[in-house]
Amino acid sequence: MASSKTDSMTPSETLAVAVGLLDNNGVSSDNASDKQEDSSNNHHQTPIEKSIDILTKLQIRLSRSGTLSNNEVLDDVATSSLEFIGVEYHLGRAFLMLPTYQLGSSNNNNNNNSNSASPSILRKTNITRATDYFHAYLKKVDQLDLLNEATIKEYHTLLDMEDIDDDDAKSRPATTRMNQSQIREMKIQRFQRKRAASQKQAQFQSLLQRRSRLGLAQEEEMEGHDFESLSRTLYIETLRLYAEECLEEIQSCLGELEMLDMAIQMERGRMISQDPRMHSDRIHSRNGAAAAGGL
Repeated sequence: MASSKTDSMTPSETLAVAVGLLDNNGVSSDNASDKQEDSSNNHHQTPIEKSIDILTKLQIRLSRSGTLSNNEVLDDVATSSLEFIGVEYHLGRAFLMLPTYQLGSSNNNNNNNSNSASPSILRKTNITRATDYFHAYLKKVDQLDLLNEATIKEYHTLLDMEDIDDDDAKSRPATTRMNQSQIREMKIQRFQRKRAASQKQAQFQSLLQRRSRLGLAQEEEMEGHDFESLSRTLYIETLRLYAEECLEEIQSCLGELEMLDMAIQMERGRMISQDPRMHSDRIHSRNGAAAAGGL
């Protein structure tokens, strides 16, 4: 379990800790006292697992406090609460980064467990959970009317590609329902939207830093923004950037899931062929057939 130290933090501080673990590529940047606490309470948790634990608890905490309501429109969401809309996005990131061994178990323990799932199955499980979180995030920001028209169109296209109720979809791989030219064009447009959102995010971050250096009061305006409106605009552009990254990851995951399904089938085939019971059954079958032929 993640350190109880986060229980005494504000939701914003808790989110920052979890995101920091992910942004450091799973390398914890805790100070010495935190490391000492981790060594006693979280000996078997990796930084990615800690982040997942923290984010999951934060989800529950936000739900119980009513910080975000499913019926809210964007204008009704407090600026201080906007960052929490991205919790599912960060959970999706975390599950994609999770190593291919059982959550909460050490790699060595799993290597010694003959009943543990194969890396392909575990990776498929992680990807499936990640895409579920990405979809949850996209659904949330879509309901808040936060996405531009082009992003919404691509999101709905990806939903159609994953529609398992479509009889035609069952007979064809997900990534082949668009031709290569369409997929390439979709990627180009997404890259352009992502770059534009990233540039806006950097611009507003720079303005916040300038305000801080100049020591401006929160109500003072700079380039048409006071502190509140600038912070809100920065959060919104960040959430839009997250949406583009979700779309990118979902499309990539579709292709990886196809390859994993093939790998899992091959692994199962090898396991069956190497099972001594299968060889024994074949011998008995041949002996039985020979005996029947001698009658």
